[in-house]
Amino acid sequence: MASVADILNDLNDFGFADTSTTSKLARINDSIRDICKRKAWPFLETSTTLTFDGTNAKPSNLPALFRASRAVVDPTNGRTIHWVRLDALEKQNALLITQTGDPLVYYFEGRNLQVAPIPPSSQTLRLRYYQFHPLVDATTLESGILIPPDGHWAITLGTLIKLYAQDDDPQMSQWARGEFEAEVANLIDDQFGLQYDRPEHIYVPDDDDHFYYDGPF
Repeated sequence: MASVADILNDLNDFGFADTSTTSKLARINDSIRDICKRKAWPFLETSTTLTFDGTNAKPSNLPALFRASRAVVDPTNGRTIHWVRLDALEKQNALLITQTGDPLVYYFEGRNLQVAPIPPSSQTLRLRYYQFHPLVDATTLESGILIPPDGHWAITLGTLIKLYAQDDDPQMSQWARGEFEAEVANLIDDQFGLQYDRPEHIYVPDDDDHFYYDGPF
């Protein structure tokens, strides 16, 4: 369990007291990104209510740290808003992109989540999504690190990989990498083994999911 200040102290204990705090913080953030990019981690899952201005397909308040969607639903009627590929939508029902009305599908243009038809300003949608980890600094407390405390040693090890490489010490960098990979593997087992009550199975939440999506295009 550690705050960023604790991680910095650990790095100093490994011989990097003469390395600037700015450089160490950059490598700590690199290490956090390395861990977070590997999986759709439970600790990165969150939700928000999307709002619209009635003119644009993109929500007015798409979170800045949005990484990937998990589900979009209409909270007023419980309807699932299905994801579709933009190229498929354009080839099969391009008019839907510019029409206004009740939302039926969502798609991505670049990294921008957009909805079709364009919802009215009164519309809200609930988005469950995975976020990017926010940057940390020297004042970030343990609670500001989304990776659970049991995974904080992995952050230190991932940082050491880069600091040793930066210090032209490939042997110690390789040692840190081996330890880092073992810690991340343990974190995967810990985070994804959330229940042992029932085996996983295929859920059918609505009629559209029985065989295929029989949507508006």
